[in-house]
Amino acid sequence: MKKILLGLTILVSSVAMSQETAKSKYTFGFGVNFIDNSGTFENKFFETGNWNAIPFVSAFTVQRKMTENFSLSGQFLLNEFDKNNIHNGMMITKDATYASINLNALYAFDSHIVDVKWFDASVIAGVGALWVDGTPNQTFNTGLALDFWLSENVALRLETQGRFAFDDTKVANNHIVHAISFIVPFK
Repeated sequence: MKKILLGLTILVSSVAMSQETAKSKYTFGFGVNFIDNSGTFENKFFETGNWNAIPFVSAFTVQRKMTENFSLSGQFLLNEFDKNNIHNGMMITKDATYASINLNALYAFDSHIVDVKWFDASVIAGVGALWVDGTPNQTFNTGLALDFWLSENVALRLETQGRFAFDDTKVANNHIVHAISFIVPFK
């Protein structure tokens, strides 16, 4: 227990003392994503038993800062719907490949609340195209991204997006995507 507390103290100290992010307009992100497609109406949003994930890098982002608070982001996600999980309130008969391409706008609002250089918080809104085993659908995306700058050139992003499908009769209609990524500025 002491080792865990010591590790957390070092992590918090290093984050709190990290420098301001690089002055680059562009960032690149890579990480993993988890999809909750259970379709439950019981408000069990963080019950991880039905989340879908693949065990390798499956989320990629390129982001361009347009103004101090406004950015545009292109995102690619790859995942697999597990036939043993609940999808839209029912089971599917086989595993299904999930891929999506998204264009999102981010508005950084953290400067209105706190003035720290190691933390950024943004609301997300955008549109996406997805395919589940080749069957297409489109979504409206909304969510929240929290960036924790570990150093001047690396951030850890925790992101959650609700995806609302244009066609709600398909397997991947409304779903939630959680992602954990490393963000790196580049010029």
